[in-house]
Amino acid sequence: MIYLLSAIFCSTAIALILKLGEERNCSRYVILSMNYVMAASISLWLVLKKNLLSNFSGGSPGLLLNQIESGYAGSDGFLSAESSALWSLVIGIPTGILYFLGFYYYQRSVRESGVGMAGSYAKMGILVPTVLSMVFWREFPGGFQWAGMILAVFAMILLNVSFGRKNIFTSAKPALLLLFISCGVSEFTNKLFQRYAMLDMKDLFLLFVFLTALLVSVFKIRTKPGKAEIATGLAVGIPNFLASFFLIDALSVLPASVVFPVYSAGSIALICAGGRVFYREKLTRKELAAVSITVAALILINLQ
Repeated sequence: MIYLLSAIFCSTAIALILKLGEERNCSRYVILSMNYVMAASISLWLVLKKNLLSNFSGGSPGLLLNQIESGYAGSDGFLSAESSALWSLVIGIPTGILYFLGFYYYQRSVRESGVGMAGSYAKMGILVPTVLSMVFWREFPGGFQWAGMILAVFAMILLNVSFGRKNIFTSAKPALLLLFISCGVSEFTNKLFQRYAMLDMKDLFLLFVFLTALLVSVFKIRTKPGKAEIATGLAVGIPNFLASFFLIDALSVLPASVVFPVYSAGSIALICAGGRVFYREKLTRKELAAVSITVAALILINLQ
């Protein structure tokens, strides 16, 4: 539970620090870049420490494709170490672009809708890999998960549609919807890596993810970085990396059916509380209802 609580606190810290950057009108791209400098540096240190780059020596695109097409399973039930390393690169690059988009729309949503709503939509992204897993791998959810998916869709409709008006989409929040999509698709690409590659290659995968996101964010910088922006970005990078680190540790000692519902619901609740305490944010009755429905939906989606 210590690992799980640590992951929840780190997830909450990301949202609250991003809110601080928005309050100070810091450049989003500078914050993103500094965040990924920190995360990529930690990943690189772990990759070098474990000598994971050496696995590229015996791999090739042809070998990777043959193993995927033939349903190859090594001693651990995954691709070989060489193919897993190459798979980390192939999947890591598009995932890095999605990470950049997710964080960018996270920042916009924090400014436009508050940390509570931004955190809710980011966590609700788990709906995307759930649906895509049904399409690609015929992984159909159980009764509780179906109920959770319906509730999640209802929560999005509740927030983005104004019934009784001539234009029912007058209250739509594009940044929140784009946050949901980018976070959800990135969760699916994470699943693509985890489904086929050796878990030992996760640090290598994260290195490519963070390096790609860093390159994209640096390319978008148009102003000279300030000290406050650099400090804010580096501060975000630490909990950004640690949230995944502690979540993996929690999954190693607790069942996923406990970890994911508690992590998702706990993060949303703590983010909303933090927004209220530190930034005096108040949710409207409709937003409060949407957040409450989202928490219930995430718990149901993650039940086995």
